[in-house]
Amino acid sequence: MTDFIHAGTTIPYLVYLIVNWRMNTAELNYNSSVILILASPFLIQLKINLVLTSSIALDRLQALQWPLTYRFKRHCRYSLIALTIGIMWAAIDILIEFSLTSTVPTKGCAAFGCFVNDDFLSYWGVSNMVCCAAHLIMPFDAASCVVVFL
Repeated sequence: MTDFIHAGTTIPYLVYLIVNWRMNTAELNYNSSVILILASPFLIQLKINLVLTSSIALDRLQALQWPLTYRFKRHCRYSLIALTIGIMWAAIDILIEFSLTSTVPTKGCAAFGCFVNDDFLSYWGVSNMVCCAAHLIMPFDAASCVVVFL
């Protein structure tokens, strides 16, 4: 479902890129403010997706390690907390994006990364890696849990 929402929210971004593309000119010249605003759904969807994937992995790890407590856990509440954390973290990303980035025209580039500040790109990369670090650690923990039960 979220992929369909993401596809729908990125249509204005794609339309803007196509409409303002000049076929016979060598340089691309897009308005940086418009690009930053229209590319925001991508940042939001990616962060929420990362947080939800990490929470699912953590939930499954909890089911392996503590099956009794997992059985009586309130799963709906856990899902809502994970979604809320994802939305809040995405909102922080958007706030940092707009606070660190100045709207300076960038000619010859249509990618989102050309219009944001290097400080934001560093923050965004590190925050996404921190979120993905959970994906790297949990399989080893789950494997050790399975070995203990064998």
